[in-house]
Amino acid sequence: MTGYKLFRLVQTLSKAEIAAAKKYLAAASTDCQHLFQHILALPISQLNGPDAKLLLHEAIYFGVEYHDNRLRKLMNLLTDMLEAFLVQNEMEKDESLQQQLLAKTLGTRTDYRLFKDAVEARLAALEAQPLRGLGYLEEKRDLLKLLYFHPETQRFTVNHDYFQQYIRCQEQHFILDSLMSGAECLLRNKALASNDSLYFLDTVRQAADLATNPVIAFFKKVFDLLLSPTDAAALTSLKDMTFKVFGKMGGHEQRMALKLLIHQAMPLANTGSQPHSWFIFEMYQLGTQHQLLQHGNNFIDTPLFINVAISGIHQGELDWAKNFIATHIKMVSPEDRSSSNHLCLASWHYQAGLNGMGDHHFKDAFFHAGKVPTRSNEVFELRVRSLQLRIKFDSLLAKAESLDAVLEQARNFERHLKGNKTYSVAKQNAYLSFISHTRHLAKLANQPERNIEEVKGFLIALESERLSVLRHWLIEKAGALLSAPANQ
Repeated sequence: MTGYKLFRLVQTLSKAEIAAAKKYLAAASTDCQHLFQHILALPISQLNGPDAKLLLHEAIYFGVEYHDNRLRKLMNLLTDMLEAFLVQNEMEKDESLQQQLLAKTLGTRTDYRLFKDAVEARLAALEAQPLRGLGYLEEKRDLLKLLYFHPETQRFTVNHDYFQQYIRCQEQHFILDSLMSGAECLLRNKALASNDSLYFLDTVRQAADLATNPVIAFFKKVFDLLLSPTDAAALTSLKDMTFKVFGKMGGHEQRMALKLLIHQAMPLANTGSQPHSWFIFEMYQLGTQHQLLQHGNNFIDTPLFINVAISGIHQGELDWAKNFIATHIKMVSPEDRSSSNHLCLASWHYQAGLNGMGDHHFKDAFFHAGKVPTRSNEVFELRVRSLQLRIKFDSLLAKAESLDAVLEQARNFERHLKGNKTYSVAKQNAYLSFISHTRHLAKLANQPERNIEEVKGFLIALESERLSVLRHWLIEKAGALLSAPANQ
């Protein structure tokens, strides 16, 4: 939403927050309360329009000549109050923040014992809870620092080790944060073909080997895995560790853990490795169970929503996937919601057809794929067009479509790729290769008598060519032709 800061701020409020904000504004002037009410009442189109301020002025100061400065001051006041409300509202939900602020303010008062008791009570609470990630280390470090450097705390005594604990927490926080930042750096370097590096990373990795913190130990293993060639056994062994340590991580560490593990498993899954495809699905499931797809009230990232749904579909977890789509689609941004829904439903019906639940699912799959607008963004365009071609191919095998229909779909996809100026050359060539192989395979599948040698030759050619996308699908379909040589 564009427009004035105040209008955008109001639009971010949930229904519960709007009700709470009205109570918070009870102490404000009547004009301020009225302004809030009228902003809520105006449609977004009018708030974004050129007459928004005029409409609000007329509603609040009915019959009074428009005075821009008067309304601007009122809008600024309401903006300040709503920002203060959001800060207070967040603080009321965050016990950690409340305790830190309490300790900080007590540290400036004359009663040292009140301050010391408050800090030590919070430290005890931190130790009692399961989290051992960045948030735990950061809060414990800051509390110990406040306590040790307070003017009335004795610096040299055998009764406590505040300073030693503070240094230890600071070191562990640095190690964990550096491991996570280093892992992100590795992913970024790979995506951008960059050679950026982090200072002290070798030292951090050595220090991590000595740490007893389970979250640090986990990220050290993940980081080492990212540095080495993809190791199927090592990745699978991390699964048990992930489930054991996951509850000790904060939300940021949990998201990072899933991101790194899925990234590492993806290359093997793309070659058709079923264990690694299942591993990715389990990681997506774990993220869904812990409500990690959203951050606060933000929309779910569109590619993430699609990946989670299609991962479940590809694993044959159709009931789970259908429930996921139905319950989470409303969390996708409005501009992508319809296309995301139809793409995922198209994939769902296609898999249902492949699973023998009825050839009519291929027709339903093509219907939903056709509901995604053409010339949409790349998130949808290539997924939809490649899916449509696969649907036509499997419909040919089910004798629900002709070879001409498959070839026409291939020509449409090919024309789109060659006419698009935004795809990279590598991506364009990869999909053109996929189209060529699918066209060839469709002709082999349509032969009255299956030529086994030709199918074997197709597989040999495919194995020697690494350019094409969806190679595992092509290999699977060619393998199916070999096992059923007669064209039924």
